[in-house]
Amino acid sequence: MENTEFLKQLNTILGEDGIVPTESLSFPSSWKSSILAAAAPAHVSQLSPLIMEAAQSGTPLLPIGGGVDIQNGYPPKRGSLLISTKRMNRILDYQPEDMIVTCDPGITLAEIQKPLALHNQRIALDPPLPEIATMAGIVSANRTGFTRGAYGAPRDQLIGLRAVMADGQEIKGGGKVVKNVAGYDLCKLFTGSWGSLGFLTELTFKTRVLPETTQLVAWQTPDLITAIKTGSAFHLAQLSCSAAIATNELEGSNYLLSLLEGSASRVAWQIDAYSSLAAKSGIDASPILMDIENYNSLNNRIPRLNDSVVMAVKISARPSDILTIIHNLQHIENLFITVDCATGIIHLASNNINDLLPSHLDTILPSTAHSVWSKVDPSYPDIDSVMIWGRLQEDFPLQRALKQKLDPDGLFSPGRFIGKL
Repeated sequence: MENTEFLKQLNTILGEDGIVPTESLSFPSSWKSSILAAAAPAHVSQLSPLIMEAAQSGTPLLPIGGGVDIQNGYPPKRGSLLISTKRMNRILDYQPEDMIVTCDPGITLAEIQKPLALHNQRIALDPPLPEIATMAGIVSANRTGFTRGAYGAPRDQLIGLRAVMADGQEIKGGGKVVKNVAGYDLCKLFTGSWGSLGFLTELTFKTRVLPETTQLVAWQTPDLITAIKTGSAFHLAQLSCSAAIATNELEGSNYLLSLLEGSASRVAWQIDAYSSLAAKSGIDASPILMDIENYNSLNNRIPRLNDSVVMAVKISARPSDILTIIHNLQHIENLFITVDCATGIIHLASNNINDLLPSHLDTILPSTAHSVWSKVDPSYPDIDSVMIWGRLQEDFPLQRALKQKLDPDGLFSPGRFIGKL
């Protein structure tokens, strides 16, 4: 089927409002030549005929939310259709007494938190840019902020979902109760699938009680190694901080940050306890009580949407390996480094291609570490050899089999995921 006929059929299925300008969506400018058009269904009933039409015409489909993590992965196939969730953005059900909320895929985290806050509740996720990050996007990327060590990842918060698959059929997994063990665990399957298995249409999350007090406490450190050592000690001390972060990205200096949440008396006690621990670890500086906006600002830097950053990678390592990895990178000037001391996740970024070479990073990472490149400058000389999703793991044959079983014709995000699935 010619593209013009396919677009005509799209217009019939979605109506004029369902075909949106590609410029209204956030995706890398280098993709422009690969994008056929952008569709924005308003209801799940429009998805099945849209997907069936795309399958018949052989048009690749690329689900897109707020675009926070859309740059991750390999470029899309030429002639891809963007399917935006922007018009599917409602809260479908909220039961405060049961502490669960069900929503459309395109609602942002910031929007869904507003009615929850009226009942002193929240979804305990803190991904970057919550004002534009959609719930389906957060789940698809399994995107977390620095509180993952305290509250878990999206896969731990999601208890139910619906999705439309490549054959146009809608499937359902989980439910609207926290203790749900019915059927296959589709929530875990779709979390972190990066839009490669189907189109999420409904999501159910468990909620938590809002903390009475939230305080960001910072200690300036002489170097990043000291910040990491002390941050690891904070985590191991089991004094229940929500995040322990070592970074050189705050005010251009090295800092150890601790996010504390709870009652006012508990937070005051934690500040004293962590200050004593910091002093024992060799940090002479007094604690600084910072505005929470400093935490948000650092968190929002992590997707590296700033055009000045040309290379960016996330490394998942054993916490015991962090110091060795950072020690091997210390000679590189102007390297942005932020470390989640609780989980072993290291975020690296550079404004200079030569300061963060994939070929060099591969030589210093232990075999147990895993790297995912979120940004590789197109001018990088050996870009085709870069394994964007890192080394293939032992479970890759299973991932490939799942893709072939659930999306046999490679309709959803073909070639973008691990091993170019």
